[in-house]
Amino acid sequence: MAVRDRAYPYGWLTYGHFNNHNNYDVVRTLRVGWPHGSEVERREIRKIVGEMLTWCPWTTR
Repeated sequence: MAVRDRAYPYGWLTYGHFNNHNNYDVVRTLRVGWPHGSEVERREIRKIVGEMLTWCPWTTR
């Protein structure tokens, strides 16, 4: 979470924006940590994944 706003390969963003390839990797990593997270951390993960889905050009939400 601490590197969220940094540029790839050290963070999540490409040219300052989400990228589907990076998002896939981030979500897989967050999934591994999910069982170990506190409720506060899980709430933040839900928010972040929701932002990614809203951004995703292929989402039909």
